Amino acid sequence: MGGHVFELPEESNDWTQYNKTIDKLKEHVKTTYKESYVEITSLFSDPMTQPAVKLPAPLKDKTEDSKLIRNEKLKIYAKKMDALEQNLIAVHTIIWGQTSPAMQTKIKSIKNYETKTDNHDCLWLLQQIKAITMSYENKKNPMMSELEAKEHFYACKQDFNESPEDYMHKLKAWADVVKHCSGDIAESWKNIPEDFGTQEDRKKQPWIIP
Repeated sequence: MGGHVFELPEESNDWTQYNKTIDKLKEHVKTTYKESYVEITSLFSDPMTQPAVKLPAPLKDKTEDSKLIRNEKLKIYAKKMDALEQNLIAVHTIIWGQTSPAMQTKIKSIKNYETKTDNHDCLWLLQQIKAITMSYENKKNPMMSELEAKEHFYACKQDFNESPEDYMHKLKAWADVVKHCSGDIAESWKNIPEDFGTQEDRKKQPWIIP
């Protein structure tokens, strides 16, 4: 994954590292586990949710043709379930392998670690990694953590020679920290830094509350 790993904040000293690693993981899953990508992509949504295959809807009528169609859909459903189960085991192994030893030690100390690991629970693992990465409140007052994170977000500027992609990662990292501290980023596009783009660009950002 291009050398990207999940690390403790003090290891990488880069608040964008989590988002960069998630993006690389998403790319890898998309190309390697195509048959389950639609389901696994829920791990990369906001909020993250458990991947699942949608069960075919119950029959609205009891005709023989309807029964045959639903039986075929159930066969496809079963195959997708089997593929998803196997692919999640593989993805869990990848996530853990892309986690630094120090981060692994922290995760191992969390309650239910062994059960969640035995179940190859990718959602739980990513949630713990993100929580540890965003753990501002472990070191200071939660309110101060939120205010400091907001200050970083609003003051965030695109550095000289910094790519738009890297700038997006940096901005989103601070947005995630604010959200992790139970804060709201912005109720108006006007609060999004001007370096991020035009008025229309800023209005489209996911942090804006409609």
